[in-house]
Amino acid sequence: LIIGCSLDGDTSLSLSGPGIPPAQPNKIRVGGIPNAFWDLRDNANRYPRGWDVYLVDESRIIGLPRTTIITVGGE
Repeated sequence: LIIGCSLDGDTSLSLSGPGIPPAQPNKIRVGGIPNAFWDLRDNANRYPRGWDVYLVDESRIIGLPRTTIITVGGE
């Protein structure tokens, strides 16, 4: 799933899961994506299904595999 958005937005996402070191601050900020999208992704990601998500703005791309655990507003 490819989503056009702002990667400097006002929604904070905390990331964890395989390949993400737990000791690192793993947060990104996005804009232009409704919070309800993340609930839909959580429901769709029940094993063995899932969505690989690519967030794209004018000059950057972030890939979030289906195994990435995303916490919205995670501070």
